[in-house]
Amino acid sequence: MRGAAIAAATIAVLEAGCQSTVDRSGPESEPALLRTAAAELRQGDLEQAQSDYARARTELPTSAAAWVGFGEASYRLFQACVADPRRGNALFYLQDAESGFRRGVELDPKSAAGYLGLSRVARERGDGAEAAKLAQNARIGSSAARPPSSDMRS
Repeated sequence: MRGAAIAAATIAVLEAGCQSTVDRSGPESEPALLRTAAAELRQGDLEQAQSDYARARTELPTSAAAWVGFGEASYRLFQACVADPRRGNALFYLQDAESGFRRGVELDPKSAAGYLGLSRVARERGDGAEAAKLAQNARIGSSAARPPSSDMRS
C-alpha cells in the first residue's frame, strides 16, 4: 500500500513538473507528449508510458520531467516484472529507472520525484543508507541537495 502511495505522489509531482520544466522554446506539442505519458502511467499502460517518455527524452533532452517520467515508468515496469517474471528482465528496467532518475536530478537538483525514485532504486539494491539519504534529499528539496555521484550498483 505504501508503494502505491509513493507512486501516486511521484506521478503528481511529474504532472506538475511537466509545465515547469519543459523548454518553452520548442514546439507547442512537447508539453502534450509529457501529459500523455503521465496519463498513460496513471492508467497503468506502463509500456506505452515508458515509450512516450523515451521519445520525450530525445525531443526534450534537458527536461527533467521527461527523464524522471522515464525513470518512474521503468521502475513500475521493474515492479511488474518482479511480480510476473514472464513480463521481462526486471533488472533491465531497474537500470533504466536509475538512469532516468539520475539524469532527472542532474537536470533539476530540486526534483523531489527524482530523488524519491533514486531512493526506491537504492532500496531495491539493498542499500538502505543511500536510500535514506536520497529520501531526505527528496523531502527537503533544497538547493543544498546535490545529484548523487556514486553508482548505486555494487
